[in-house]
Amino acid sequence: MIDLDTNDYTEYASQVGGEEMSVVRHGKEFFESARRDTLTRIYEEDREPFLALFTKENVLRDLDAQGVFTTTYRLIDTGNPMYVNMKVTRMRGGNRIILGISIIDSQMQQREQYEELRRERESMVRVMALSDGYLTLFTIDPKTGKYIEYSSSDDFDSLGAKKDGNDFFGQAYVDAFTYCYEEDRQRFQEQVTQENVLRVIRERGNFSIDYRLIIRGKPRPVTLKAALLKEGGVEKLVVGVRAWKDRQIEV
Repeated sequence: MIDLDTNDYTEYASQVGGEEMSVVRHGKEFFESARRDTLTRIYEEDREPFLALFTKENVLRDLDAQGVFTTTYRLIDTGNPMYVNMKVTRMRGGNRIILGISIIDSQMQQREQYEELRRERESMVRVMALSDGYLTLFTIDPKTGKYIEYSSSDDFDSLGAKKDGNDFFGQAYVDAFTYCYEEDRQRFQEQVTQENVLRVIRERGNFSIDYRLIIRGKPRPVTLKAALLKEGGVEKLVVGVRAWKDRQIEV
């Protein structure tokens, strides 16, 4: 709680999930104190934007215009960057404001994961649009096998295969009994395993296999191709299935 006439402040805190508040400290010149704390408590990448935004003038301007001042940044009190949200409102009676800081780390992490998935999906859709003949594209965690289908054609959707799951290769083995042409099934199941696909990619740079899918009741020649990509220091396995109009499959 800050007195705007004197800039004196009282800080209260509660345990995470608790309801009782206790006084932590009293102080003077709140905004100067907050700017000093920025240098040690706020994540380095967020310090400059925070300092530019969090001034008494900016806070009062937003309070007058919107009734509230808010900003999000990361604290490093626990050693690791943790997202928090600051919200400032006026108190009734007197020229005082109340400033609250709440932890929103889990929500921000979910939002970042969602944005990453959205960007990946848009990228995959562009690949599908620029590459004639692709039936579907997947990204897979090469360590866990967790996968997501990012784009698919109507022909591939007609198979009814699962669009996401925790074991891409296990699911591919099971699906082969239904969707793979009988003469190609055993070869597909023997070659499209997590161990073999990753081994071939490490040795040759990519993995591919020609086989036939039963699409709308008819065998259709396709090629499954897989490669490892690294984004943000994290490896991802990208798998695409491409259809051919006239191509012989060697059994």
